[in-house]
Order: sequence, then structure tokens, then C-alpha cells
Amino acid sequence: FYIQRLRPFVNMFLGNISIKMVQLLCDEHLEIWNDLEKGTYNGWSASGDSVLKRLTTSAELQSPWELSSMNRLEWYWGMTKKLDKIGCMKIGNIYEINAKMRLVTTDGVETCDPFQIHLDKRSCPTISLITIGGDRPLGNIEIATVVGPYKNDDWNGMYGIFKVTEEMVSAQSIQIHISKAWKNVDIIVDISTITIKLATPETYGLTSCSTNLIKNWGAEIGDARFWKIVGSGSIQLSRGGVQPSSKWSIRHVDRTRSSDGLFQFIDQSCLTVGSFWQIQAIIKLVSARGEAFQCDINASTGEYTCPIIGLMMMKGNSRNYLHVHNSVKLAWKDGAYNEFRGYLEVDQQIASFDKVGVFVQRVKGDVDVIVDSISMIPLTDDISSRPLSTSVGQY
Repeated sequence: FYIQRLRPFVNMFLGNISIKMVQLLCDEHLEIWNDLEKGTYNGWSASGDSVLKRLTTSAELQSPWELSSMNRLEWYWGMTKKLDKIGCMKIGNIYEINAKMRLVTTDGVETCDPFQIHLDKRSCPTISLITIGGDRPLGNIEIATVVGPYKNDDWNGMYGIFKVTEEMVSAQSIQIHISKAWKNVDIIVDISTITIKLATPETYGLTSCSTNLIKNWGAEIGDARFWKIVGSGSIQLSRGGVQPSSKWSIRHVDRTRSSDGLFQFIDQSCLTVGSFWQIQAIIKLVSARGEAFQCDINASTGEYTCPIIGLMMMKGNSRNYLHVHNSVKLAWKDGAYNEFRGYLEVDQQIASFDKVGVFVQRVKGDVDVIVDSISMIPLTDDISSRPLSTSVGQY
């Protein structure tokens, strides 16, 4: 037991020091914080040379529990909190994390793009989980991102789910870290909204290797959580879908190239060598002017190619693409939803990548792509009669 890290030439006076054993109470909540009204940061600290400030003035305040990460001269600076109940974590447990945030700069309200994958001036904050061994980090995984579409001048949700690993339960300590907004952007978090709790069967976004690997496959929750964009464009929600009961579908707008596409990371541990998968979706194409667009199901190149769905596989800085072609050879119906259905077999190369995701692309650049009921499910029956039509590219 020791106390250190006081600034040089500052005297410390201590008294009534005690160490008592307390019982760790494990329940559904791994962490929950809502006591900023006591005037303390409840264990939160600033990373780098950034500054934490509890917002209290009427001009700044939208919630009584707002904590702002300011003076962020680097994108990786932000706010950090040590988790107190890591002894409750068990390998394989799945947790759901929620929070609400907003962004400001010296010029006023700031926005970000929750759909982009790469890091730049439009990046949104993320919540990461950092495992510590001794006095150094062992690992850093992203566990929650901003839910899109982004709402300007309002609170925006952050959401994610993560599975407890052996590294987590064996770590000496675990921290959550909120950062990744661009430098000089203040990240304001409503601390009362941060919850990390055990997932239940009703937790949104849970998948398993025996069911659909696609999360938020129809946007029925009313947002586009888990979805990203490869290339340019943004995501909007379109009312209705292929089923009369469908409330929403996912619409990729402002596309400029055929390679621009919807994208979502999947659980690559499910992609075992020799497994077979069916990828299916219902897709409608509409021009940017709102007119129906008809593609040619037989075209392999040119501006009238129909959508393909496939895998984007990442290892280091390289990306490989596995294109899965549509086995449904019916003529495309303009102005209507059309079925895509393709098949793939996982080989050693696919299984070896660090990250794998599903994308929808290869449609003319100024055409909106509307997707509903997208799925990637395993096949356990005889697939010898199913057409495996794939091609590989690297960019």
C-alpha cells in the first residue's frame, strides 16, 4: 500500500487511513454513474493534457449530470473511468452499453458522421474498454459508437455490446475511455445515461453463429446502429419496407461511385473453414431525383449493374473483397423491392482475416440503395445444388 504521484514541493497531510474489506455485490449492472449532482467526478479523469469540467451554468447546461472533455489537442484525448466491479465479469458474459453525448467547439454546436469507418475531422466519439496489466495497457477494444443518423443540436445515443474475454477477467484493472472525436472538439457526456449491464434475450443487436449474423437487419428499432459506409454517402431511414408490418428500411444516399456501399462488421469467429452461408436481402433502387432505377441483372460491368453483396476482409492495412453474386436471375423490377440471394463457402483465407464485414455495393453512383431484411445465415443442409458464385478483389 502506498500513496504517490503528488506534484513536487507539495506537502501531503494524511489521517484516519483505513482499509476495510467490502463485499462485492454483483447484479445486472456492471457500472452505473449518476452522482455528479454531488459535485464530484466520481472517479473520472482526463487523458493527455485535456481538462474535465462539470457544466453548471445555464448557458451550458442541458442536463444536471453533464461532464465535458475540453482542451482536447489530440483525437485520442478524452475522459477515462476505472471500472469498480470487474470481479463480477465472467468469460462469455455479454454486456450492453448505453450513453448520451453531444459535441461543441468554440464556434458552437459541432456535428460528426457516425457512419464513416476511417478517422478524420468528421469522426464521432467512441467508448473503448482498456485492459491494464501492471502499469501498462494490455488491450483496447471499441465497445460503443454513436448511433446514426446524427441529430444536430441534440443529445445523441451511444450504443454497443461486447463479450467478456479471458484477457478481461485476468486484467489487473479495466478502464472505459471516451474519445476519438476530432481534436479541439469538446465531448459532453450525460453521465447519468451511462449504463453497462448484462445483455438479455431482448438486447438489440445480439447475434449467434447459428442465426443471422447481421445486426439491425431491418432498422425496425428506428435508427441505423451498427451500420457504416464504405466510401461516400450517408444513411437515412425510409418509411416502410418489403413487409406490410415493416416500419423502416435502410437507405444509402449521396453516393458518388459504384464502390460506395453499406457496411457492417460481423462476428468473424463464426466463419469457420468449410462452413456455408446464405446472404439474402430485399433491395430497391431509386435515383437521387426519386425516380425508379432499373438495373440489368445480366450486366457484369457498366452503369446498369445490379447490387452485389459480399465480404470486406481486413488484415493490417490491406483489404480484400469477396463478391457474392445474386443467384436470383429474374429481371429487375424498377420501383419495387427485389430479392438478392447468394451463397459462399468459408475457406482458410477468409477465416484468417482480423476483421470481416458485409457490404452492399456496385450500383451506379448517383442511385440510392434501399435495403431491408438483410441476413447472413449458416446452411447445414446439402448445398451441392446451390450456386456458389463469388469473386475476389483487393484494393
